[in-house]
Amino acid sequence: MRIAIDLTSLSDNLSGLERYALKLTEAVLLKCRDRKDISFILAVKKPVPEKVKELGRYDNVRLAAVSGGKLFAAEIRRPFLFYGLKPDIAVFPCFPVPFLYRGGKKRLTAGLIADTAAFDVPETMKKKSRIYFHEGLKHTAEVSDIVLTISEFSKGRIQERLPAVKRIAVTYCGAPGLKGFCHDTENAKRVKERYGLPDEYLLALSTVEPRKNVAFLAKGYAGYLKKGGKHKLVFAGRNGWLTDEIYNDLPEITKGNMIFTGFIEDDDLPYVYSGALAFLDASIYEGFGLPPLEAAAYGVSRLYVSDIPAHREVLEDAADYFKNGDEEAFVQGLIKMLTKESDMECINNRIAAFSWEKSAEIFLKETGIIR
Repeated sequence: MRIAIDLTSLSDNLSGLERYALKLTEAVLLKCRDRKDISFILAVKKPVPEKVKELGRYDNVRLAAVSGGKLFAAEIRRPFLFYGLKPDIAVFPCFPVPFLYRGGKKRLTAGLIADTAAFDVPETMKKKSRIYFHEGLKHTAEVSDIVLTISEFSKGRIQERLPAVKRIAVTYCGAPGLKGFCHDTENAKRVKERYGLPDEYLLALSTVEPRKNVAFLAKGYAGYLKKGGKHKLVFAGRNGWLTDEIYNDLPEITKGNMIFTGFIEDDDLPYVYSGALAFLDASIYEGFGLPPLEAAAYGVSRLYVSDIPAHREVLEDAADYFKNGDEEAFVQGLIKMLTKESDMECINNRIAAFSWEKSAEIFLKETGIIR
């Protein structure tokens, strides 16, 4: 059996969807590493990112590189590469299936639809992104024999918004494994100095963009400071869009108290998480919402997140929730959350509920790779 997996969108700096594609693929390859009857071809871009190169270490895996400009490679070379590879199963685990790719009777196509934000909250997206995802997700639903998604919430939204979908498999994001991580004091010190982290801080991590509701988080944090709050807020993540407006509208009291680190390297991320007193997430809409789960896995025992369906599904009673838009309630809830005892049993149960290994098993069964 020949399986082609599209990883052409992956770079050295991964977004949430790109991390999902990398980690799910990594877990699938590990499960199948001794299967001589299965071969994997990973479609990658040139130059090949180091993280992707590492996936080629198994005997039944090879890389097929695509070159060219971003749009040309994604929408022209990528579909023709997949047609030329003639796989039994074609997998697109990151962004929409390319428009020129139409599947085929002799092959199974699996495409990812992580969420339906382009339909549900289009105002939080750039116009070009909104159009691309609106049409791209419709195309993915039409040509995919199986649609992969990352939560039961997203599954329900897909069924409502995209009636052309045939089958849906929920392959959740996984909590990070801690096997290779230790609280190395030298590394912790290096990371602290690199990003200008204080000794004790509140942490938020996401792309700086409207859907992540940075403006409300900043206003709520300003209220916390006015009530005598002393902890600084570290906001980690790359710039998205409308960042100038977001930065220019920050309340005066937050200046000097909010630390924007920019993108955090993967090797540094565990130390940034583990040094936090609490993790905050004010997102308006998510398909899964991985950062709070990652924070919990790296030892953050206080999670304060927006009351949206994906957060409720993933975190259940392991987090404290707030309603977006109510600044006073946000402040009161934050102060209360910081002073109460954490329910570690509940937190550990939520961490244990999600793993890339479990999601890989679901993927392999749903696609018929392993019966």
